[in-house]
Amino acid sequence: MKLTTNTLFPVAPGSMVDWTADVPDPTANFEYEFWVYSVATASWSLGKPYGVDHTFRWIPAGTGSYFIQAWARRVGSSLAYEVYLSTNGLAVSQGPAQLVSLTSNVSLPATAGTTITWTAAASGGTAGPLQYQFWRWGSNGWVMVQDYSPLNSYSWTPTANDVGDHALQVWVRSAGSSASYESYKSTGIFSIN
Repeated sequence: MKLTTNTLFPVAPGSMVDWTADVPDPTANFEYEFWVYSVATASWSLGKPYGVDHTFRWIPAGTGSYFIQAWARRVGSSLAYEVYLSTNGLAVSQGPAQLVSLTSNVSLPATAGTTITWTAAASGGTAGPLQYQFWRWGSNGWVMVQDYSPLNSYSWTPTANDVGDHALQVWVRSAGSSASYESYKSTGIFSIN
């Protein structure tokens, strides 16, 4: 059995965390149930009852440490579960947002006319979804190229006029924050040929 999420931890209370459970057995149809364990209360609560949908959206209400558990059984089974899997401890905190990575979909330096997409990954924050702002440096200095929004990626197709040195920077902050940023990450200087 697999239990996965694309979310990086820690997360802020109120963040949406989507989980996917899967039993890789093409010979049977499974149904799934999800449970949430709170370390603070030392108790399990039902996150989502049995059904054929193998996804679960968890929205933690408070800070603390949690575990997610997925149960699976063949459709029609009366067993509590046939297989289950638990996560490691998951932290929900109210610290500032922290950028974890900034990656591009192409190797740099790049050629003019090539679309480059940068994707930022961040965790934490006091409210979700986190907000991202992108800045690009070139011959005109730093210019904001994408204002704050929940979109964590930015695409740019440089032209022949953009040949030369550039850099990209992403800022992140919690939803509703008035701070300029809570964390930032830069690419360093790269060339467009």
